Amino acid sequence: LIVGVLLLGVVWWLYSSPWMREFTLRGKGLSELEAAVRQHPNDAVAQYYLGRRYYLDHRFSDARIAYEAAEALDPLPVRTHLGLGLALFELGRLPEAQQELTRALTMGEPSAQAEYTLGRIAWMDRDRQAALVHLQHATALDPRNSEAWYSLAVCANQTGNRDLALGAMAQAVAHAP
Repeated sequence: LIVGVLLLGVVWWLYSSPWMREFTLRGKGLSELEAAVRQHPNDAVAQYYLGRRYYLDHRFSDARIAYEAAEALDPLPVRTHLGLGLALFELGRLPEAQQELTRALTMGEPSAQAEYTLGRIAWMDRDRQAALVHLQHATALDPRNSEAWYSLAVCANQTGNRDLALGAMAQAVAHAP
């Protein structure tokens, strides 16, 4: 009886642990995530995964709303700021996207996706030097990203840095022939 109670206690603890909750939510589909958020609207982790699912389904407005809800509930996770920044970028809200992506970078570990997107924003704002810096960081963090290498090549070419442009283009072609 004691062993059974102990096993039940361990199972209950395991089931209610934060990492198990994350693992469970990560594997859910859209309808299950929407149901989880309806049941627990104050669950920042569920809101995050709902935003992530919406983003992956190219439902950027819905993703923005879910990420903002997650951020309001728990402003600390870097991944929420990154997700919100990417959704805002896709919606064309560049100043807000830049703010969220910069916040993500200052709060946590370096992010190739944040650097790449910030490079694209700087390039669209015609700030080629800032774009170069961000794109170089992006390619250093994720050297397999052919899009980042291509963007770096274009930007380097436009700033007159032909050697960097040729090297970056060679990397882009090597990673996506």
